[in-house]
Amino acid sequence: MGNSFGPFMQSWIRALIVIAILLPIALYTRVWQSIRWRRDKWLLSGFVLVNSFIGPSQYYATTRIGIGLTLLTLYSGYLLAMFVLGWRFNGERYSADKRAATVLAGVGLVLTFGSSLGHAAPFPFFAALIAGIFIGAQMLTVQKLRYNAAQTNILAWATGMVGTVPLAFLLHEHAPSLQARAQWGYLLAFVAVCIASSWLCMHGVKLVEAGAAGILGLLEIVWGMLFGILFFHERPAGLVYLGAACIIAAAAIPYLKGFKKPKQYEVIEEVPV
Repeated sequence: MGNSFGPFMQSWIRALIVIAILLPIALYTRVWQSIRWRRDKWLLSGFVLVNSFIGPSQYYATTRIGIGLTLLTLYSGYLLAMFVLGWRFNGERYSADKRAATVLAGVGLVLTFGSSLGHAAPFPFFAALIAGIFIGAQMLTVQKLRYNAAQTNILAWATGMVGTVPLAFLLHEHAPSLQARAQWGYLLAFVAVCIASSWLCMHGVKLVEAGAAGILGLLEIVWGMLFGILFFHERPAGLVYLGAACIIAAAAIPYLKGFKKPKQYEVIEEVPV
């Protein structure tokens, strides 16, 4: 996609396509539940804030400072947010096992993306950090919303559009013409990946602690490296492999050592009328 779309423009177009696909399926299968506007007004307001800036911030940072530094900064903010917010709002204990996993994950991030650190620019760096923190806040909000994963996914994309649509037009952002088939094709591929990843993430985060979810999320970096090797014939340096091993070890600690039993978050199911 490159710079063919403005950050906010691509975000709301992508969200609109996702909703156009998921909403009819949710209505047809009758998994859509009544939204408790009064009960969930603060959670949905938070959803509007964080979902309006996650996609644009990450897209902006990636196109300015590259994937490496963006992921390093984003996941640092994400991991920190998951631990801090999980402790503050869910009462999760920052145990010795979690501290060890944090250290291993940090070492893995630096080893994997350390070669990119010399090209940092202040504002894209800040944008990536904000994206990571907001992803952590998004996951905590998902835990608190008592809807099924499909509906929570649709709400996440819809609330994000509340902020991205006006900002895209206020900033006069651009989109390629419909004749630019390659750019729109990549956007549709991006949509397909987003549907699968966001549903799986929002389903899983209702079943495990926020801290554990934060560490497991780092495996995206390992899979990204493997896809680069398989599909783009990339040849990472030895330190990158060592970094990936540290991240895998950090993700395994919750299950090898055992965090306390994950909380089960109630999902309200309604009988279709």
